[in-house]
Amino acid sequence: MERFVRRTAVWLACIVMAAMALGGCKRGNKSANVKDEDFEKTGYWIDDTEWTYYYYVVKNNSKKTVAILGTAKACSSDGTILEENIRDIPVLGPGETSIMEFLFQRSINSIYTIDCDLQYFKTDLTPVIGDIRTECLRSEDEFTVLVTNESDVEVTDLKGIVLYFDSENTMIAAGEEDLRVHQNSYPHIMKPGVSMSMMFTPHNHRTIKHAGYEYTDYDHAEVYLKYLDRPPTDSDFQRRSQPFIDVPEGILEVKEISCKNTAGYQIHCLVVKNISDKVIGVHGVMKAYDAGGRALTALTSTVDALGIGEETILPFEFDVFDPITNLWPNYYAKEYTATDAIKNADHVAYQLKYDPLPDKTPLDYSVKVIDYELDERNFKEVLVTYNGDGTIGRPKVYGVFYNAEGNVVFAGYALKNGFNGGRSGEFVVKDWLENGDTVIYGFAWDSRWLRDKETESFRPMKKYDRADIYILED
Repeated sequence: MERFVRRTAVWLACIVMAAMALGGCKRGNKSANVKDEDFEKTGYWIDDTEWTYYYYVVKNNSKKTVAILGTAKACSSDGTILEENIRDIPVLGPGETSIMEFLFQRSINSIYTIDCDLQYFKTDLTPVIGDIRTECLRSEDEFTVLVTNESDVEVTDLKGIVLYFDSENTMIAAGEEDLRVHQNSYPHIMKPGVSMSMMFTPHNHRTIKHAGYEYTDYDHAEVYLKYLDRPPTDSDFQRRSQPFIDVPEGILEVKEISCKNTAGYQIHCLVVKNISDKVIGVHGVMKAYDAGGRALTALTSTVDALGIGEETILPFEFDVFDPITNLWPNYYAKEYTATDAIKNADHVAYQLKYDPLPDKTPLDYSVKVIDYELDERNFKEVLVTYNGDGTIGRPKVYGVFYNAEGNVVFAGYALKNGFNGGRSGEFVVKDWLENGDTVIYGFAWDSRWLRDKETESFRPMKKYDRADIYILED
C-alpha cells in the first residue's frame, strides 16, 4: 500500500521518461509471484477546483512481466473512505514504468489521505515500453511529445500524460492528450517504425489553481504514455506487421510546398510520387526549428497505400486545435484563443519512411471538379465517388492553389458537404461510404472558411490560376 497524505507528498526527481500501458483489461486471474516492495510507487494530485485528479506512477523493479490492478481510496482524517476508484496497467515489463489516473469527484480540501493498493497478476501480453522512443520538444507556449514505435507490434489508441514540475521538484500542472498518426484521424494505429506527435497547449492542462501557477512556469516535465480507456478488438491487439523503414533511391519523388494562410499559420506539404514498381506506404515526420537549430515541435502524416505511379500529398499544418470551439483555429479566428505552435520557427526539416509491404491497397475513387460563381464569389466543388468494395470512412480532400507565376497562394482541406447544399445534387451526406456513393466538398475562402473579426463576413479566396486536388484516406 502507498499512502498519499495531503500537503506532505514525496516528489520524484527531475527526469523525463516515457511509459505505456497497452490494451484493455487483459490480465489473467492468477496472481503473479512478485513482492510489492519490488515496485516503486509515487502519487501526485491536481486540485481542479471541485474534483481531484490523482496520478499514480509505478515502476517494475522485479524480473517478471505483470498486469497491475490499482485501487485508490480517498479518506477523511478519521479514516472514513469517501470515494474509491479502480484503474489498471494491462502489462508492465521488468524495468518499465507506467501510470494510473484516478478521478475523485470532490475537492482536495475534503480529502485527508489517498491510499492506493496494488494487485499483481500474470499476463500473456508482450511489454513494449522499452521499444517506444520518446522525444520532448518545447516552444514558448507548447510542449510537444514525438513518440516512435521501435517494436514489431502495432500500437493503438495511446494517450500521453505529462506531469510538470518547478525547479524545486514540486508538481504544478498536468496535461493529457491523444497521439495522432494522421491529424484528425481515428483510430490511432502506430505501426512499427511510425511516429506520433501530441501537442500540449494551455487548454489541455490541469493546474494547481490555488497556488497561482500557470503550466508554462514549469522547469521540467515527466512524460508517460498509456492506453486509452476503450479496449481494442482482439484481432487488432498487439498485431505484428511490417515496419516502416528508411526510403532508398528509386522509390519516391518528393516536392516541398510551403505557404501561410490568412491567419498567419505555416502550412508545409510534401507531394510524393511512387516511382517504384510496387504499392507502398509512406510516412513523414516534419520538425520546426528556431534559428539556433533547436526543435520546437513536430507533426506526422501517413499514407497507408500509394499505387505505382500515383501521387499524393502529406500535409503538415502547424496550427493548434482549440478545444473551446472544437475547431481548428483557422475556422473562426474571432473565437480562436490558442497560440501559434511555431511562431518563432526559422525553418523546418522532414524525414520520410516507407512500408514496402503494406497490408492495404490503394482506394478506388473517381473525382469530378465543378467551378461556379455565386454572389460575386468563386466556388470550387469536388465530388468524390467511391468505386471500391466494402465500407470505408469518408475521405478528406486537400487542395493546393497556384497563381499564374506558379507560386502557392493557399493549401488546405476542403469544407465537408460543400456550401449551401452544393450545385450538382449528385451526392450523399454520410461519413461511411459504400460502392457508388458520392460525397461533396467545397473550396471558397482562404483559410478554409475564416470569418473577418470585425464584419463577421467571409473573406474572399485569394486569386489563383490552377489547383491540384488530392484525395486522402481518413
